[in-house]
Amino acid sequence: MPVDGGGYGPATVGPPIRGLPMRMNKPPRRFPPPWSVQKTEGSHFKISDASGFALAYVYVKDNRAGGYDGLTEDEARRIAVNIAKLPALLQEKPLPSDT
Repeated sequence: MPVDGGGYGPATVGPPIRGLPMRMNKPPRRFPPPWSVQKTEGSHFKISDASGFALAYVYVKDNRAGGYDGLTEDEARRIAVNIAKLPALLQEKPLPSDT
């Protein structure tokens, strides 16, 4: 029989038992939503989870005079905001396929 981890928790062997949800042992979220974005004193944006744990930093290096050296402040902010939206996007149910 194939081994199926289902993306959550330990792997199970064989088909699921009728009447029981497939993901009974779903682990708690490690990075609880909502995620937020803060502009720090330096030239970067910090993405944090609900507990204040820093998840990511998006750095700004805006030097357009000498060519492209990095992200503008607006580009970095937009990337940080979109990263912070990931928990909400992952909780949405997929749209039914048009097949």
